[in-house]
Amino acid sequence: MLYIFSAIIFKAQHDNNVMNQDTQQTQKFVKIAFMAFAF
Repeated sequence: MLYIFSAIIFKAQHDNNVMNQDTQQTQKFVKIAFMAFAF
């Protein structure tokens, strides 16, 4: 489970360099979801 979230976050950060706004939204959502599942 953690590996999947890490991969998604890493990909979101990588895509963030290519396509800015959409991936920033995705990255924020993924981080919030990750923190929710972490707790």
